Amino acid sequence: MKRITKRVLAAFLAVVMCLTCACTGAEAPKQENAETKPAAEEGTVKETIVSQLKAYAAQYPELITLPKEEDYVGKDGEIDYDSFFDDYEAWLKARQAKIDEGKKVSPSLKTFYEKTLPVFLEHGEGEKNTVYSPINVYMALAMLAEIVDGDTRTQILDVMGAKDIEEVRETAKTLWLSNYQSDDAVTCLLANSLWLNEDVAFHEEALKTLAEEHFASSYSGKCGSAEMNKALQDWLNENTGGLLEEAAKGIELSVDTVIALASTIYYKASWADQFEKSATQDDIFHSAKGDQTIPFMVQTENYFYVKTENMTVVGLPLTQSGTMYFFLPEEGASAESLPSDPKLLDVLMTTQQKDWARVRIHLPKFDVSSSLDLVEDLKKLGVNDVFTAAKSDFTPLTDVENIEVTQITHAGRVKVDEEGVEAAAFTVMVTEATAYMPEEPIDVVLDRPFVFAVTSFDGTVLFTGVVNTME
Repeated sequence: MKRITKRVLAAFLAVVMCLTCACTGAEAPKQENAETKPAAEEGTVKETIVSQLKAYAAQYPELITLPKEEDYVGKDGEIDYDSFFDDYEAWLKARQAKIDEGKKVSPSLKTFYEKTLPVFLEHGEGEKNTVYSPINVYMALAMLAEIVDGDTRTQILDVMGAKDIEEVRETAKTLWLSNYQSDDAVTCLLANSLWLNEDVAFHEEALKTLAEEHFASSYSGKCGSAEMNKALQDWLNENTGGLLEEAAKGIELSVDTVIALASTIYYKASWADQFEKSATQDDIFHSAKGDQTIPFMVQTENYFYVKTENMTVVGLPLTQSGTMYFFLPEEGASAESLPSDPKLLDVLMTTQQKDWARVRIHLPKFDVSSSLDLVEDLKKLGVNDVFTAAKSDFTPLTDVENIEVTQITHAGRVKVDEEGVEAAAFTVMVTEATAYMPEEPIDVVLDRPFVFAVTSFDGTVLFTGVVNTME
């Protein structure tokens, strides 16, 4: 049996949506349950859904854990391989069942990808880097759709490519269960939460639905207080492995906040074929800002490989996980032009890869980040009423009137090295009241701007980005 490596790819995507009334080290993150609370002073933030916390506190799904050989060592020092392989087969069967369920709903995200990828990834304008997490923004919008109604909800559902809220619930919940995992092979932990103004009355049914269908636990406290801000920041850091501590410091609620919705994903997996550090060598990356000398990782393996009229695509498999794709545009074309190419999405939506080749890849080690304002982007996509107090409808959540979203910020960071990938992102929404194998290897040198994407086994796009510069 092939050894399961313990080096891992990390990707975090956090989404925070702050709704206020219109007047306004990285260890693996800990997953909360009814007994787990963010680090806050006693009595400052109470985990509650209206008056009955424990009835609706999110209960996280049971993890499917990869068996470890060391746990099967008997008193004689020998490994009980019969029991180990039986449990390993059971793990594979259970995991495949989850993946199969995810594959059933993953195609329903195609419209969401088609609409958001070209718009959200064009922010770099050829000179800046962009990071966008489709699955995380989808999860956040799914929660937002639950607490609005009428045309406000219809506009959000249209962007999500869903006919009704029931379809959104089924898709979001299935994707959650399909991707949620934590063991030595892969870690993909998701978390949702609500941050409630203790002086506002909320409709219990809406909060119950968020807890049961979206695994969202609720916390009630004095919005705008230093204690509640710290509790929210601590929650974000706990559930994102501390990868975006500086960004989390900027997340604060005002005294007029009605509710904040937070969604995170923390993902870790390793390259199926790790790069040898001894093979890493300095080379030139041709960015819009000029040539930059940076370390390039070099490796020759059998990889997914496609060459089209507009781009070269290489897919690097991840251990017991999905794939990280790199899309290199043809000379003279911008990386921002690729998300509009239907063939890019065809690659991401294809679960059965048939195009393989012997590839010598030259992959730069990179650490890129971005902070995007998505308000105008969503307006371009037809989401308008939620940004206008006179038109927005938050009645499923509360009777408070004149609520509108005034800010949506999506920040992210992605790092790639010989062992794998580490990534993080968050979105803040504030309202006021994302096999042919030739003998000679094909050289793919990512020495100019390119697009990347990470998918899970079920085909879900976990995050994407455009790399224009290494600065």
